[in-house]
Amino acid sequence: MRDLLEDPLYLELFNARCHDTGEHASIENAKRFKEQLLKRNVKNSTSLNLTSMGLGINSMIALSNAVHMRQSIEKLNMADNDITQFGMHSVKNIITACGANLHYLNLASNKISCEGILLLLEELTTNQYLKHLDLGVFKTSQFRNDIGVQGAKALANFITRNRTLECLDINDCNLSPEGGEAIGMALAQNHSLKQLKISENDLCSEGAV
Repeated sequence: MRDLLEDPLYLELFNARCHDTGEHASIENAKRFKEQLLKRNVKNSTSLNLTSMGLGINSMIALSNAVHMRQSIEKLNMADNDITQFGMHSVKNIITACGANLHYLNLASNKISCEGILLLLEELTTNQYLKHLDLGVFKTSQFRNDIGVQGAKALANFITRNRTLECLDINDCNLSPEGGEAIGMALAQNHSLKQLKISENDLCSEGAV
């Protein structure tokens, strides 16, 4: 198995994903896993694309423990997985481990609840490097992130204080009119955010003002 998945990070991820999905850690499954990774990633790139890989809590723990094996990760795409709120502690550790290198983070369509969003924002409060954050929806994924009203208010507070983030995607995250209103007010105090995607949130008139 180690000879097949030469990259130690990939080996750790494969074994962890087997725990997440319940699949057998066979050579055949490892080959399919490697093929998926090779389609998404270029060797020696500073980007790591793990989109739609069936990654869950164990995978996040493994990634947080092994991310130091990569010299530099500037762009991390983990959209359309099964991270949930329970994997967000590890996501926090991953962000910390990547440090100043990480500029792009995609967590779209991961079934992350308000509690998970709060954990993420707790980590990002002091982060001065991340420029792109995607919490929205990945193409035709059946998964969504449920930020909710409280998560939207926390996000609004983050937007008010943050001076680094340039792009934020929170499409279809169940913000509600109250959450949309809070974010709208926060935007008036932020001059660094250049792009905000906030469609399909049922903001109604009051949330869109």
